[in-house]
Amino acid sequence: MQNKNRYNFVFVLFTNIGVGAGTEVAVLNYVKYLKEIDQNLKITIVQTDWMANSNNKPIYKLTDVDVITFKSPHTIKIYKFLEKISLIPHSVSLFFSILFYIILNNRKIKSISKECDVIYFVNQIDVLPWAIFNPSIRSKTVVGGHCGIFPKHMNKILFKLLNKYQFGLHYLTKIQMLEGGRYEKHDFILPNGVETDKFYPINRNDEATKFVYFGRLDKGKGILELLEAFKKYPFNDSTLTIIGTGELTKIVESQKSQSIRYLGYIDHESLYREISNHDIFVFPTYGETFGTVVIEAVASGLFCLVSDKLKGIFDDLESIGAIEYIPNTVDGILQAMIKYHGFKVSYEKKLEWHKFIKEHYDWKDISIRLYEKLKEIAEINK
Repeated sequence: MQNKNRYNFVFVLFTNIGVGAGTEVAVLNYVKYLKEIDQNLKITIVQTDWMANSNNKPIYKLTDVDVITFKSPHTIKIYKFLEKISLIPHSVSLFFSILFYIILNNRKIKSISKECDVIYFVNQIDVLPWAIFNPSIRSKTVVGGHCGIFPKHMNKILFKLLNKYQFGLHYLTKIQMLEGGRYEKHDFILPNGVETDKFYPINRNDEATKFVYFGRLDKGKGILELLEAFKKYPFNDSTLTIIGTGELTKIVESQKSQSIRYLGYIDHESLYREISNHDIFVFPTYGETFGTVVIEAVASGLFCLVSDKLKGIFDDLESIGAIEYIPNTVDGILQAMIKYHGFKVSYEKKLEWHKFIKEHYDWKDISIRLYEKLKEIAEINK
């Protein structure tokens, strides 16, 4: 039975929370601040045993939050085998993923769905195995845009199927909403946030230009292009620091030198201290649903060279002079780094940028707004 005097929110992840990428960090921040906002709130994280390509350790317990771990299709041998067969169309692979998810977890799905007021999915596809045989839960579902919102023009049949079970859509950006093509009563736009008390600028006086990249080390992030550009960088008084792990870890490790520092994975406390010791964040990604690392860098007082694939997402930061959009080609990255050789942001300007981030992207304020949206939906289901 649902408790009429407290709200019961469920967050559904397709990975293990220990992966520690942007989506998992967002959920952890939601949980942290939602519990501060409403101490009577019951929160359950439903995760899987899949670590994707992360080198981090899986997490199965959290303080003050129930954690339930599902079996992921990605961790069973037969699905791994199907994934390796290149001739299988994506739609067929997706069908098997949903089928395996249902077979492995359907009993738990029904039990959890019955008890809660809101089910928040970070991955749009996950709404299908939860609702397709249990359509009565539609009024509880909220789909976040962390993994992208499926645009209606890509596959009308799949979009209609998903739309049948999506009650509320949480867009991270206005662009995402325009691409999704839907804006109904319980849909809303709300970006990711920053822990602004942790990501904070410092006053630095050293002359060398220090570039940094932090995030996943995947091909889609433009890491190979960044390394190649820095090889051609003509000044020897600058450094490039790379922080993170992923499929390109060994390649990045092999590039370590006096001018290229590779720190691998570092804990959050170390990350907060490390980022502010640099001048320019380079983010040559091929695409993001948001790109939280950009606002974390600006909050830390760094000027950002951001891939032009993200145009429209951070135009507010461009307007205050905190970022510049650049081509994410080797030459585009190189020319931007040359242009900003010797560039320094004054401490006063860093504080100004931090204030802007705090006013528009602070995690606590973001979570308050999310709580109000989820509470509206919870009230419908009481």
